[in-house]
Amino acid sequence: AAKADPKDKDAFREALRAADFASVRGDFSFGVNQHPIHDIYAQKVVERDGVYTNEVISKVIDDMVDSHAADCKM
Repeated sequence: AAKADPKDKDAFREALRAADFASVRGDFSFGVNQHPIHDIYAQKVVERDGVYTNEVISKVIDDMVDSHAADCKM
């Protein structure tokens, strides 16, 4: 899909909509309004060996969809 010619706007849009890539958020796709559909996680900032990083506490929402997607006319 990444081979789509960016000058061919329709083909390029379709390649983007496929969202066929590994995401740090897990499963990922685009909704009808082109906002991501993805899992939401609760996290906390922790210090490990003098470096601050995020630590996942738990998954809070599966496949979160934008609340305005149903109103989208795209």
